[in-house]
Amino acid sequence: MKITDFEIMFANCTPHPIRFLNSDGNVVELQPYGYTLAATPQETEAGGCKFYSLVKTVFVPSARGEAELEEIESAGMLPVGSIISAQAWPGRVVSLVPVEGYERKPPAEKLYRCDKFNTF
Repeated sequence: MKITDFEIMFANCTPHPIRFLNSDGNVVELQPYGYTLAATPQETEAGGCKFYSLVKTVFVPSARGEAELEEIESAGMLPVGSIISAQAWPGRVVSLVPVEGYERKPPAEKLYRCDKFNTF
């Protein structure tokens, strides 16, 4: 795939470039789309004892993020966001899967698959 194919297929909804490893073994960098699909964490008590408490955190979509997502979807693009965004919009936003061997690399060296994504 050429970079223009990636730009048409995927909307990078993170604040940083994404480095994909394509099927030809080439690195293709996808610049941020300009949207971040902001969501807010919300905790609810989930038990515990006198020594600790447990909470369940869910991510609540923002109105601005919903408007951004609707625009991306109407353009027929796959919104690729953070794990937080993918959890806030389950089934509508996906997050990245690192290439094997790149899971623990620093962000500037990390490579991601272009054919496999996380969904919630």
